[in-house]
Amino acid sequence: MHWNDERLAALPIDQGFRLRGAQVTRIEALTDGAFALALTFLVIVQQEIPKDFSDLMLAFRQTPVFAASFSILILFWSAHVRWSRRYGLEDGPAVALSALLIFTMLVFVYPLKIVFGAFFSSLTGGWVPGATRFQSHEQLQTLFIIYGAGFVLMQATLVGLYADAARRADALRLNALERFDTRADARGHALSLGIAAFATLLALLLPARWSPWSGYSYGLFAVLKPWYWQRVLNRRAALQASESQATSAELPP
Repeated sequence: MHWNDERLAALPIDQGFRLRGAQVTRIEALTDGAFALALTFLVIVQQEIPKDFSDLMLAFRQTPVFAASFSILILFWSAHVRWSRRYGLEDGPAVALSALLIFTMLVFVYPLKIVFGAFFSSLTGGWVPGATRFQSHEQLQTLFIIYGAGFVLMQATLVGLYADAARRADALRLNALERFDTRADARGHALSLGIAAFATLLALLLPARWSPWSGYSYGLFAVLKPWYWQRVLNRRAALQASESQATSAELPP
């Protein structure tokens, strides 16, 4: 799509970014439907309608598992929505990467729920029931490796989507602030990819009985992500201030 000054001026703006994909694209609609299906899987997989009150209470105990799994999927969904709204791309790379994200997410949803089920079951001494029973430490190790690989691949697709948008900056006529935001999002997802890859590598290299400890590596998100985004916000504010000064200098007295 060719972006001229008139079309750019008519675009809605969100946080200083002109939304080239304000209209829902077919890729976004497909992605929305796939994520809705995955969220349904979180509820219905390996569950039946409670037959009595005790079964109902047992089902409610799994609420923390659903909440945690729901939050992870929503983070990926919102990242794709953000990309779609900002760039509105529907070309070959966009379709291929979005399709890969959908495919991985639909496979990833099963180990996602099982990992959080095992985590909350261990944390609560079995009060929150786990979705799957494991016969050995090796089986649990394999689960963490599969979970990590899925998380890494989904982050890799998001890195690819934002990197492709950065590569098309001239065609999209991104201004300096929009280019900065695009690179910041790509690097932010690359940081998430690195953390997940580190945790997955630990799960692979640690002895099987110690592999669940690799899950605590995801705690790096709570440290590194706020640090990264605070740096981004500071640099973004400096860029905005610089652009405002340049604009003021160009105005006639």
